[in-house]
Amino acid sequence: METTEQRWYEAEMHRTRAEILLQRDPADIAAAEQSLQTAIAIAQSQKARSFELRAALSLAKLYRAANRDADAQAVLAPAVEGFPPTQQFPELTDAQTLLAALAQSDEVRGAADPPDVAGRATARDGHAGGDESDPAVNAATTLDRALP
Repeated sequence: METTEQRWYEAEMHRTRAEILLQRDPADIAAAEQSLQTAIAIAQSQKARSFELRAALSLAKLYRAANRDADAQAVLAPAVEGFPPTQQFPELTDAQTLLAALAQSDEVRGAADPPDVAGRATARDGHAGGDESDPAVNAATTLDRALP
């Protein structure tokens, strides 16, 4: 790669490296995780969406196996976004299936709940608080009240 300066396949090389590292030592996920993150970053910089999806899917599977469902969802959802549904790209089907399973995870559903802002109660608390003279707080409080 350094000799020819051809880098179009670089992201896939990092993804493949991660798969090999996991086969050699399934307990040592740090190096594989780093390779997959590198693969995703390279694919994004090259605008290589299919390589990005493949690396994100591998990383999401790694996170899922490590009981890190929220991380898996966070890395996979943006990679899937914008792809048209097709049977021609099996990784896309796998990614969508994994995202559906992750959506059922307690960790992912808990992460989807908006965090409470300090000093301001949410609609779930049954009352509003905060600085009523601040228009941003008032708008956020109004939005909280409108949410189910």
